[in-house]
Amino acid sequence: YLWEISAEVESKKVSVGQERFRLAIDRCFTVKGSGIVVTGSVFSGSIEVGDELTLHPQNKLVRVRSMHCQNQPSKIAKVGDRCALNLSGDIDRANISRGDWLSCSNDLPYTTRVDIDLQLLSSENTPLKHWTPVHVHNAAQHTTGRVALLETKSLSPGSTALAQLVLEEPINTCFGDQIIIRDQSASRTLGGGNVLDA
Repeated sequence: YLWEISAEVESKKVSVGQERFRLAIDRCFTVKGSGIVVTGSVFSGSIEVGDELTLHPQNKLVRVRSMHCQNQPSKIAKVGDRCALNLSGDIDRANISRGDWLSCSNDLPYTTRVDIDLQLLSSENTPLKHWTPVHVHNAAQHTTGRVALLETKSLSPGSTALAQLVLEEPINTCFGDQIIIRDQSASRTLGGGNVLDA
């Protein structure tokens, strides 16, 4: 299974120049003598050392001073890579959080409503009801919200249906991104799906 998935990731890397760069930030720290470093996963596109990016949702311009990919110094980062980027610009470490994004676009869209093809795990004991409160995870972002089932009043375990997530806080997501939902106490994974409309 891992070999099959890795082939899909490699095929995505072939067309990196055709997509805008998006990196989901999961950590931020300071390195003595270098400054601010963020780590995360590249969701799309590619960048090189020296490129300018926008930090979202702060909408601040930054420049990539240096980078490491898969724990090795690198001049380029592309979709599927795990990266550490050393950034310069008018930014403060205290204002960068897990769930923020770096992008080559200065108008990354944020939304509080996301349509997905929601699949409820077959391990669930009861159907998921319309307007159930949930925790929503997308990349390194996390917020709470509710599930609006669009085709039915409840979703049986192991089934899939169109749903809209109505979120308490805006998130950045794009077509094809994967979302996970957990129960109201965030103690159990309920299911997830691919973004159909952000």
